[in-house]
Amino acid sequence: MPLISIVIPTFNRAQALQACLESLYALDAVPGGFEIIVVDDGSQDTTRQVCQAWPQIRYEWQANQGVARARNRGVELAQGEWIAFIDDDCQARQGWLTALWKACGGDESVMAASPLINALKQNPFAEASQSLLDYVYSCYNTEAESAHFVAGANFMVSKKRFLTLGGSDGRYAGAGAEDRDFCARWLEANGRIVCLAEAKVEHSHHMGLREFCRQHYSYGLGAWRFHQQAPVGKGGRGMRTPGYYWNMLTHPMQKPGGWERLRLTGLIVLSQVMSTLGYARATLQTPRS
Repeated sequence: MPLISIVIPTFNRAQALQACLESLYALDAVPGGFEIIVVDDGSQDTTRQVCQAWPQIRYEWQANQGVARARNRGVELAQGEWIAFIDDDCQARQGWLTALWKACGGDESVMAASPLINALKQNPFAEASQSLLDYVYSCYNTEAESAHFVAGANFMVSKKRFLTLGGSDGRYAGAGAEDRDFCARWLEANGRIVCLAEAKVEHSHHMGLREFCRQHYSYGLGAWRFHQQAPVGKGGRGMRTPGYYWNMLTHPMQKPGGWERLRLTGLIVLSQVMSTLGYARATLQTPRS
């Protein structure tokens, strides 16, 4: 059996998935080997055909249930003792899997991850989302060996510990923050998160204005749920400083370029407006006791 199972949740991104798979099969070999499991969350494009072109891939289809449940299904099917998650719109660079495995070092209490790199520099919406993620990482992960948050698009954990903690919370379907929730539970269970700069993954999230707004609206929905159940401290609530949002809005002004900085700042403002609307909707829809 392989040592590592790479789990890829996917939904209607056949072309991106093809690029992801090509990057994974170009990786250097790791001791014990790895398998790839693709969990198709109800795609209606050519995702199945893409996977069928790779006979060694383990392909699983499920009715659309969201990324969290797709990840959980992949772990259930995994033969490896260790699980490496990567999203379908990501491409791993050489050394990615080896670096994550070495960082875990066989210690089941360690989650290893790395920052994402935006591969679509000319897409202002992808660049704005990346800028926000970079800012969050800079606030939550001041020490690489004791990080507090990593995105679900790219990390490695012990299968046993993942299942012991209950896996990803499927109640976040249709809303972001399942990764925040899992990181919080991981840390509360005395786990440790290591964020490696050398384990590089490129992120190619094609989006326009509508998808950008929808993405951050869903983050607001997820943030509301997260705040109802997350523990205080560690990866949970109560970590943000009073200047957190002000610094979020102003940090693009430190980058070079005039118009680009203004556009980036404007999109970050828009992202927070949409997140606030999502949070407000979730609040208003909650029955009062």
